[in-house]
Amino acid sequence: GTGGFHLDFTDGGAPGADASGTGNSLTLRGSVPQDTDDMPETTGVMEILVATSGNDILGGTDGDDILAGGAGDDLLTGGAGNDRYGFARGDGADQIVNTGEGGSDDRLVFGDGVSQDQLWFSQSGNDLQVSIIGTTDSVTVQNWSDVNDRVAAFETSDGATLAAAQVDNLISAMASLTPPALDETELSDSLHDQLDTVLAASWSDSNS
Repeated sequence: GTGGFHLDFTDGGAPGADASGTGNSLTLRGSVPQDTDDMPETTGVMEILVATSGNDILGGTDGDDILAGGAGDDLLTGGAGNDRYGFARGDGADQIVNTGEGGSDDRLVFGDGVSQDQLWFSQSGNDLQVSIIGTTDSVTVQNWSDVNDRVAAFETSDGATLAAAQVDNLISAMASLTPPALDETELSDSLHDQLDTVLAASWSDSNS
């Protein structure tokens, strides 16, 4: 596709790849120390790939990756390690491939302004789809039915955490309900009545 990418060396942080344009495909072949100010004592690695607009393919390797596709319909593959997948309003319809990551602390992290009661969970075949209500934005974790291909948890920016083991409760509760229509970004009173109990039981507050 068009566009390209450049290495972004942030002050005191790890190098990462920053893609712009459309149709980018980035794969990190190596790894970098997490703490560039203290390289001799650092054993961990972190790989950061952040794309902008367009339909991108981002692939990490061994190590702890941070992958965020930005706007467009992106494919994110973390590989081994404890990976973080970022998804925000306006990011389109992203796909996550977390193959063979059973036991890793992989997490899907939602951007600012996305709260736990604005996420709609559904299963499509073997995949898990999480949609931001009132929008066309969604992120799909492929092959969710295989426990080795799941992310360990979901996080919102306000500190709420949903463990993978709790997801089926939300899928079941939402399966018989109709999500809010486009541009309705809050649950109706009726949906709150039907979902508040399971939401409170499933999500935990990491700030408490």
